[in-house]
Amino acid sequence: MSCRPLSVCKLATNLLCAAGIPRKRATTIAKHLVTAELIGHKSHGLDLLPIYLVAIADGSMRKTGNFNVLKDLGS
Repeated sequence: MSCRPLSVCKLATNLLCAAGIPRKRATTIAKHLVTAELIGHKSHGLDLLPIYLVAIADGSMRKTGNFNVLKDLGS
């Protein structure tokens, strides 16, 4: 069975929003998970979604916040 990436992205976004993640951030997270999945990096793709949802529910992952790049060494 195959799924359309846009449909999967919308589903992931809705699940993250239901868990309390703001929509803009949830959309960004979902896009990254789906992109990783599509390029074959399952360990960085949708396999993480249930882990994220549990972590949000148990409080070990924050629903909001910002980050700062301390040092960018390129790839």
